[in-house]
Amino acid sequence: MARYIPQSRIRQAVERLGKSAANQSLIDFLILARVLQLQRNDGGLRAEAKERVVLSMENQRLVQAIQELMAHGMTGAEYGRYPYLNPYGTASHSSQGYRTVKYPSNGTPDTVTQPEWTQQITELLQKGPRVVRLRAQYVNHLSDFMLEKGKGDRPRIDDSAVWFFRSRDVEAFSGNTSKDTLHNIVLAYVDALGLTRDDIAAIFDPTESVH
Repeated sequence: MARYIPQSRIRQAVERLGKSAANQSLIDFLILARVLQLQRNDGGLRAEAKERVVLSMENQRLVQAIQELMAHGMTGAEYGRYPYLNPYGTASHSSQGYRTVKYPSNGTPDTVTQPEWTQQITELLQKGPRVVRLRAQYVNHLSDFMLEKGKGDRPRIDDSAVWFFRSRDVEAFSGNTSKDTLHNIVLAYVDALGLTRDDIAAIFDPTESVH
């Protein structure tokens, strides 16, 4: 039987992520991470190609990652204009994190090729179409780059996992208790994005709670 994360828990996750110390560009790093993991799991790609992200809407893995990490799925005329939501550190923004239909083409692709990114996190390999890869020492800059000092607590890893699986059947992750189930969801999230221990330590609060 299908099992979904309760809407109340999803709302709680979005609220906490929105008020967290996360910089809004954290979503763009997570999108890159998801694309890279999808490519690494593709046995048909050469090793070098697996570590490069083509920032084009013809790259279906990029489109998939944006949908998975940002499409909120709510209906209504207003939501139709803003079909994407960036929950990270955006609670106080006038937009509250909502993004227009143009985000896939001019959101992440523009952000991760800005000079501040290409000097610390990414390396721009090609300009037409734009292609990037993570710098060898990117993790050394994650905390300073993805978190805003004095703003609040770090984003929680469980809240990030709950958001990622907000509309998916999580029956496969069921454990003996709700806490076990949530832990399995967190593990699945980490695997889906290929997050390393260093990535997690640099960005997230490791707290896991069903509430």
